[in-house]
Amino acid sequence: IMLFGRTMAGKSTTIQAFLGKNLEINGNGTPDWTKDISVYDWAGVRLVDTPGIEGFDSNNFDIASNYIEQSDMVIMVISDDHIEPVLIEKMANLLKENKPFAVILNVKAGNPRIVLKRPEKIIRDDEVNGHIQRIRDFLSREFASVQSSQSVLDIPIFPVYMEGAFRAQVALSNDLCTNEEKEIYYKLYKYSRFDDVIRYLTKNIIHDASLIKSRSVYDSFICRLEEVIDVLVAKVYPLKRQTDLLKDKRPTIKRDLKKINKQLIENFYTIQEIFDSRISNVDAFVDKYIDDGAKGNIKDAYKTYLNWKKKKKA
Repeated sequence: IMLFGRTMAGKSTTIQAFLGKNLEINGNGTPDWTKDISVYDWAGVRLVDTPGIEGFDSNNFDIASNYIEQSDMVIMVISDDHIEPVLIEKMANLLKENKPFAVILNVKAGNPRIVLKRPEKIIRDDEVNGHIQRIRDFLSREFASVQSSQSVLDIPIFPVYMEGAFRAQVALSNDLCTNEEKEIYYKLYKYSRFDDVIRYLTKNIIHDASLIKSRSVYDSFICRLEEVIDVLVAKVYPLKRQTDLLKDKRPTIKRDLKKINKQLIENFYTIQEIFDSRISNVDAFVDKYIDDGAKGNIKDAYKTYLNWKKKKKA
């Protein structure tokens, strides 16, 4: 499973929530696609943490594509305080790969201990539904021309208080956690809605893993094939225009070539006549050169005898 998202969107926190421990892998600085890719094991499933979406540019597209091609599922992590159209544009590139696709809307509710005073208000449906609708609207516009086995309306979007899910699991795995604290963190985990993501992934892995695996290679092949077709189509169109143009101009070109051919033949015979007449007079030149006392350079004398400058000009 590959996770995508901009820097600080919550990808690393999501990874830590899955693993239930603090790995201190929060992103910062400029992402580097050649170095900043990490793989973690979650109950036999590989979770791939990628650099921020800022690193998903043309220079690193091949690297990103290779990782996407090897993935069986893609999850986009979006922060509720930073939903940008440009992120959706990046997601369009992912959906072209025809991989099972899901979105985690990371709700940043604040400090876990403070929000626990009213846990039922951690994720307010009236707020997150607006975010979800915005994401779906962006998806519909950006993916209108994308061919995929997954409909935009079928893409699951999970609002999750990821910081709370992560903190709760870390605390609950601590042997020093009291029963009172456990009750608080159980409640925090419940209202984080992280279980919705777990149930979705578990269902896909248990029931559809074989199908996803088999389709993964096939869909990647189809995606690459479509890219080749797009390149060929782009090259065929201008070639067709040139072919049509040449077809229209064929009578004119044929006439001009015939005319040029005739002129070349005439020129050849003219040149042949010039050289034949001069070559036949070589003996006469030699006799004259000797009679004149063989003075000067023989090459220059021969050029003068042939009247070479005038003939060359002609």
